[in-house]
Amino acid sequence: MHKIITNDKIQETLASIDPTRIVVAYIGRDWSSYIEKSTPREIIISPTIGSNPFAIKEIANTFGWGNVHFLDNLHAKFYIGEKCAFLGSPNLSRNGISTTGLYEIGVFISDEDSLLDLNKEFKKIKSQAIADYPTQEAKEEKLQQLLENHNRVFSEVPEPTTDQACTFLDYNPISHLDFGVVWYRHCEVKKNFEEIETQDPTLSKDTFDSVVGNWTTCLETDSVKNNSWILLWRSKKDGTPDKREKSLMWLYAHQTISHSIEDNPYSKIIIQRNDKKTPAEPFRIDDAFTTAFQKAISENEFLVFREKPEKEWSINECQDMMPQLLEEIRIRMIDLTPRAT
Repeated sequence: MHKIITNDKIQETLASIDPTRIVVAYIGRDWSSYIEKSTPREIIISPTIGSNPFAIKEIANTFGWGNVHFLDNLHAKFYIGEKCAFLGSPNLSRNGISTTGLYEIGVFISDEDSLLDLNKEFKKIKSQAIADYPTQEAKEEKLQQLLENHNRVFSEVPEPTTDQACTFLDYNPISHLDFGVVWYRHCEVKKNFEEIETQDPTLSKDTFDSVVGNWTTCLETDSVKNNSWILLWRSKKDGTPDKREKSLMWLYAHQTISHSIEDNPYSKIIIQRNDKKTPAEPFRIDDAFTTAFQKAISENEFLVFREKPEKEWSINECQDMMPQLLEEIRIRMIDLTPRAT
């Protein structure tokens, strides 16, 4: 049997199919609203702009990298269950599947011949995907590239992304390079506007405050990529967290400008611009995260993240400790979560 399915019935149809083999060009961060995480599934995705990199990482963590395959030029979309399937236009995202998304259409299939043909096509596409990305390492490297491209593109689009930042406990890091962690303290610095304007004519003494939404500084040798996120935390003079309100914030590095602060070792400026968009933050900074972060960063194990009065502090020295810091924060947040009684 074949039956035409349109927007208002697509989500209901997918739930009834309970697909275990999925082929889609793109997935959104809200993918788990439309398929259950508890059922083992195999999925083929295009790891290109349009797919949310954090959603792909979450799917890989949920079903295992062995069940997640990449094919760059994939544009087909179909969902295969045990006794029926759905073939059509919707990707695995809110835009594709929800009743308030884009106008989509597809065909519900339940006859054996069509199911057999779709399963054969799945195997064919899977073989191509495995040939292109045969190892987990290859897929993770591609995913890191997608994250960088995703951030760059969404900072340039004329309209903001509809992606919503998740909580920290729902955050699935792609790598320890997802974002940097940088302390700051308010102090007077002298900007070298001659150097700043030479590197970016849109930033002069007259325009800097209106164009720049937020900024911080780092060493000239620090590796800060454009179109990357930085978690800023306010530090006291002794290097411990300043726990005043709004002591943590996100800064999106649209650009960096070298030699822009005079008479200061931290002479490179990292800038978030008001005239450019930003993608969704890696996760929301809420009260629970703030408390857990401040407790974790105060531990001696994480001294590398704190200001060093005896020597210059470097972002580069922190990156290898990011996985341990994130795990410590996660543990502390779980401890802070009220338990049902």
